[in-house]
Amino acid sequence: APLRLTSILLLQPCCPLLIPGLQREYLEGEELPMRVAKLMSTRTLVPFSYYSLAQCTPRSLEAAAENLGEVLHGDRIFNAPFELRLRRPRALALCRLLLDPQERELWVARIREGYRAHLLLDNLPVGTRRPRDGAAPLLERGYLLGAAAPDGAIVHNHLHFTVRYHLPSPSVTTGEAWRGSGRRARIVGFEVEPSSRGYTHAARWPDDSEGEAGSAVDVLNLSPAEVGLSHDGTSPMVLRRRGGKPVELIFTYNVTYALSEVPYSSRWDNYLMLEEGSQVHWLSLCGSLALSLLLASLVAAIMLATVRRDLQKYNAIDADDDLVEVGWKYTHADVLRPPSGPLSLSCALGAAVQLICSGAVTLALALLGVISPTARGRLLTAALLLLCLSAVPAGYVAARLYRQIDGSHPYALIGALSFALPGSVFAAFTALDLVLWARGATSAVPLTTLLALLLLWLGLHVPLLATGASLGFRQPRAEDPCFTNLIPRQIPTQPLWAHPLVAALSGGLLPFGSAAIELSSLYSSAWNGRIYSLFGFLFLTATTTALICAEVGVVLCYFQLCREDYRWWWRSFAHTGSCGLYFFLHAAAYAHSELHISGPTAIAIYYGYTAAASAALSLVTGGVSFVACFWFVRSIFAAVKVD
Repeated sequence: APLRLTSILLLQPCCPLLIPGLQREYLEGEELPMRVAKLMSTRTLVPFSYYSLAQCTPRSLEAAAENLGEVLHGDRIFNAPFELRLRRPRALALCRLLLDPQERELWVARIREGYRAHLLLDNLPVGTRRPRDGAAPLLERGYLLGAAAPDGAIVHNHLHFTVRYHLPSPSVTTGEAWRGSGRRARIVGFEVEPSSRGYTHAARWPDDSEGEAGSAVDVLNLSPAEVGLSHDGTSPMVLRRRGGKPVELIFTYNVTYALSEVPYSSRWDNYLMLEEGSQVHWLSLCGSLALSLLLASLVAAIMLATVRRDLQKYNAIDADDDLVEVGWKYTHADVLRPPSGPLSLSCALGAAVQLICSGAVTLALALLGVISPTARGRLLTAALLLLCLSAVPAGYVAARLYRQIDGSHPYALIGALSFALPGSVFAAFTALDLVLWARGATSAVPLTTLLALLLLWLGLHVPLLATGASLGFRQPRAEDPCFTNLIPRQIPTQPLWAHPLVAALSGGLLPFGSAAIELSSLYSSAWNGRIYSLFGFLFLTATTTALICAEVGVVLCYFQLCREDYRWWWRSFAHTGSCGLYFFLHAAAYAHSELHISGPTAIAIYYGYTAAASAALSLVTGGVSFVACFWFVRSIFAAVKVD
C-alpha cells in the first residue's frame, strides 16, 4: 500500500486546486469564449502575435488581461474570429483574404520555419493528436500553419475542431430535453485537425461595407452555400514564393461536439502525458537513490571509522611525544584561515541560498497544486516573487559568513548582493530582450513590464536583502574550534591528480549524472512547448542530488585535508559547481540533435538562457557542497585536542 501511494503521488500530473463554483459552465447554444495566443516555432524560438500574419480578424480586437508570467512567456491574447456555440455542429467559411506579395512571402516564411498557431477555448489550449508507434497518441499544443512545398508552402486553411464537454452530474444528454432541463456542461477537451483545401466560389464574396446605406457588416463566419464555396477534395492550397499578383486565400472551419466521461479536474491529463514514458523517470530516480546510498556509506565510513580512528590516535599523543606532523589534523592552525576574495565567496553563497529557498518553495507549492503550470504564467510569476522574498535569508547567510571570515566591508557586501549578480542578470535579460524586440517578437518585454521588473528589483528585492544582511551582521561571530597562526603553513607538493581543476571536473559528474534525465525532461518540455508536471519526480531528484552534492563535497574535502592542503573554501564550492558546466554541454548537444535551431536570434536566445540556467545550477550545487564542507571541517576540528 505505501509503495502504491508513492507511485500515485509521483506519477499523478500536478493540476491546480479546484474550488467548487469557479469552474465555468455553459448552456446549450451558449457562445464559447475562444481566444488566440501566439505563433511559436521550436526552430526559431521567436514568438509572434497571431495577427502578425494576414489573418481573419474580428471587427474589434480585444486584448485579454495578462499577468507578468504570461507577458514574459510571449503570450498576447486576443479574441478569436471563430464562432463556437455549445452542441451546435456547423461548417462555416471564416473569411476570404487577398494576399499581396509581402504578405504571401511572410506566410511562406512562417510555414517553412515550422510555426504553430496557439488557440484557447475556456482557457484550454487547442491540441493536435500525433500518433506514436505502440503507444497512445500524444496531444501537442497548437497546430502547424502548413507544410513546406518545393517552391513555396502548403497552407492549412481548413480547421476541424472537436470540442469535448462533460456533464457534472448524470442528466438527459440529447435534444430539447437536455436544453429544457437547464443542465450545464463543462469544456474538457479542445482538439483540431488542420488540412489544406484549394477552394473556388461561384458567388461573389460580400464586402464588409455592403450593409444598408453603406454601413459596415461582419463578413466572417458565412455559410459556404452563401458564396457557392466548393473544393475537389484533393487539391491543396499552395502559396508560391514569387509572384506579383495578389493571391486569394479562403479560410474555413467546422466544429463537432462529443460528450466525454473525463471530469473537469482531469481535463489537462492529455496535455501532461509523458512522451518518454514514466519508466525512464523511475530508472533515473532509482539510479540517483543508489548513488546517494553508496556515497552516504562512504561518508559514514570516513566519519565513523577513519576520522574517529585518527582522532583517537592524535588525541592520545602526549605533548612531549615527538610526532612527524602529517595528515589532516596538522592543518588545524590554517584550516580556518580566511580565504582570498571573502566578499565574492559570501556573495556566491548568498546567491545560492536565494536560489535554493525560492526554488524549494516554488517546487513545494507546485507539488501541492497551489500553483500549477496549467495556469498560464502563474508559476513564473510566483517564482519571481519568491525569488525576491528569498533575499532575506540570502542576505542573512551571506552576512554571517562574511563576518565569520573576517570581512571588513559590510556595505560593500550589501551593495554587491543587491546589484552585482541581479544587475548582471538584468543586463543580460535586457540584451536578449533587445534582440527579440528587433525581430518584432511578442516575447520582447514591453517598456512598462521592464519598468515593473526594475521596480520589483529595486523596490522589493534590495530592501529585503538589506534587512536580512543587517540581521546577519547583528549576530555574534561563532567561536572557531581552533586558532589560526599568523604565518601560513607550507603546503606539500600535490600530485597531478589532486589538481583543483581535476577535482572540480570529476566532482560535478556524479550529481549531474543523477539528475541528467530529469533535467533533460525539464528543459526539453520548456523548449518544445510542452507542460512539465511531474513535480514529485523533480522533488525527489532534487533531494537526492543535493545529498549527493553534500556527500561528494565532504569526501573530496577530506581527501584534500589529508594531503595537508587547507585551501578548501573555494574548492568546496567548485567540487560540485562544475555540474552547471555539464548541464550546458548537455543542452548544447540536445539543441544540435533534437531542436535543430537555426538563425542568430534563435542561437542567442537558446544559449543565453541556457548559460543563465547553467550558472544558477552551478551556484546551487556548489552552495550545497560548501555548506556541507563548512559543517564537516568545523565538526572534525572541534574534536581535536590542540595544545
